Amino acid sequence: MHKKPQSIAEETVILPDLVASSVVQEAARYLYTNHGTELLGCDSLATKLADKAEAIYKARPDIRARFLKNATYGRDWLYCFMRHWLFAELKDSRLPASFANGLPI
Repeated sequence: MHKKPQSIAEETVILPDLVASSVVQEAARYLYTNHGTELLGCDSLATKLADKAEAIYKARPDIRARFLKNATYGRDWLYCFMRHWLFAELKDSRLPASFANGLPI
């Protein structure tokens, strides 16, 4: 019998809420510095990203196995995909496309 997957933080050294907060704050700093635009709802955006990561982690045994085998992979995967998800969420935010590709701005 397979045990039910726990949260990312319970099974690894990765804290998705901190990764999400970091990604959102990076985008907020970029938008404010380069366009004078404030990113509203940062906390709810970070929560949405962390929740999405948890759902994928629990639903996808292949992703979960990679996280458990290599924490660096898991952390890098989260940063990359959270940038991608946030870019899609913000649609017309003036973030560069490189942000959506997981690259730092």
